[in-house]
Amino acid sequence: MKKKQIFLLFILVCFLTQLIIGNGKNSQSQNDTYDSFKMFFELEKVVPLSEEKNLIGSIRDFSVDTENNFWILDSRQCKLYKYTPDGKFISYIGGVGQGPGEFGKPFSFFIGKKYIYVVDPVSRKANVFGLQGVFKYFFHIEDGRIVKEGKNGEVIITGLVIKSSNKGDCIHIYDQKGNLKKSFFPINKNASRHDLICDGIYFDIDQKGDLYCIQEMEYKTHHFDISGKLIHKFSHNNPHYIPPPGKIFEKKHLRSLLVKWIKSWTHIVGIHRLDNLLLITLQYTKSAHKYMLDIYNKDGELVDGGLGTNFRLLHVDRKGKLYFLDETKSHDLEDFSYRILVYRMKNK
Repeated sequence: MKKKQIFLLFILVCFLTQLIIGNGKNSQSQNDTYDSFKMFFELEKVVPLSEEKNLIGSIRDFSVDTENNFWILDSRQCKLYKYTPDGKFISYIGGVGQGPGEFGKPFSFFIGKKYIYVVDPVSRKANVFGLQGVFKYFFHIEDGRIVKEGKNGEVIITGLVIKSSNKGDCIHIYDQKGNLKKSFFPINKNASRHDLICDGIYFDIDQKGDLYCIQEMEYKTHHFDISGKLIHKFSHNNPHYIPPPGKIFEKKHLRSLLVKWIKSWTHIVGIHRLDNLLLITLQYTKSAHKYMLDIYNKDGELVDGGLGTNFRLLHVDRKGKLYFLDETKSHDLEDFSYRILVYRMKNK
């Protein structure tokens, strides 16, 4: 009996030893990903967003204007806020409603040369404001996710526009009056097979006006010119990336199963251009860090990957500064809930 107990104790010790070693390796791996992030990026300043005169609900999108003011789209309050560069509230535009300049559920915005564009997929329209926030006009859209202004004034909007049998395009080019000129970038098979449960589409524009596009359920970057001609597509074997399950998720009405399914794979949640580099953001659900960054050069070659961070990359401005969102609630300071972390790249 004693021999059996000793044997079982030996097995237990071996198991615990392997578990500790494994956790140590995982911890070391997670530390390595964060150390890699610090190798590339340096924190310049932390800007707390004052809520003395304004209570932020949920930050959906962010940008910086030519005077370095912060613009923040709140999808919960349905407002586009303007803050000073040090985080003091100035004013807002929009509000809940269906009237001129109002939103049903705004998704993103872009500050162009003459106008500010806000896409609202619930109301199926794009609201257009002057740079001072005065409502100008709106035009109808079939769907809207991300909006930007092209090099020649085109309004470029992503959205899943279905043509037939869950087939359709993701990139839509409008003129300044809201006339649809062309659509391209087919919806990937994963999104259509899963009935478009996860339908994020992200893109950025280079100095020539070319588009770099990526979809939430497929880790592959597509490089198009403004006419929709595919120039290049690329990806790499990221060891941290977990593709969506091959089996179709069929029980959407069961929220607990839906949440479990969503957490079972890695979501692509952004792409930003920084000079001649591309930064791809992954929401990594199996890590101590909420997000991962992969860095590519202009030719689609991987510079470095798996850079761990707990902050969401919101925006890269014309000067090459990177703006991350810290959503950690502070219990020590009562006048703000969110902080904007401004980084620069150490050596591009």
